[in-house]
Amino acid sequence: MHETGIAKVGVLGMAALMVLTLTAPAIAQQSAGKENPQATAAAPGKKAARFAPTPWQVRCVATGGKGGGTRCVLGRSIVELRSKQTLLAINISNDRKQMTLMMPHGVDLRKPAQLLVDGRSVGKIAFITSRPQGLIAQLALTPAMLEAMRKGKALAVRMLLPSGKPLRISTDLNGFAAALKKLR
Repeated sequence: MHETGIAKVGVLGMAALMVLTLTAPAIAQQSAGKENPQATAAAPGKKAARFAPTPWQVRCVATGGKGGGTRCVLGRSIVELRSKQTLLAINISNDRKQMTLMMPHGVDLRKPAQLLVDGRSVGKIAFITSRPQGLIAQLALTPAMLEAMRKGKALAVRMLLPSGKPLRISTDLNGFAAALKKLR
């Protein structure tokens, strides 16, 4: 039987990798997708939320199975600075075949999210489960998707709210290509 993604690592292994990504400092852009290193977003009359950029990072954890071993992911998180709440976490598996994302609750689960590179849709993201920290979703990656990300300037995830309005979370791809080379 061929296994990929969460089934290969196990739920606890993937949770450990997501925690590693979530504890890293984060980056975010406004849902409008503007490239802004200190992005802010606020409803009228509310204090603006602030996000800070960090590089794409390769993080590894021991798998603990027979013969030991290490499982690495390439990831980035987007965290609101004041509340430390994760808005988006992105992990790419070390075999470069799977992207796992943690996204906010409150989106329309009946519609798949979209992965965009430089504003162009490159894939549909399937929601697979819900955790207290957010929704877990996955996307099977192709070499063409990775190449678009390697050459691109901006990555975004576009979701729909139950009202039908789009929610777009964007981040830059600066340093992605160099980090992808380090992924083993």
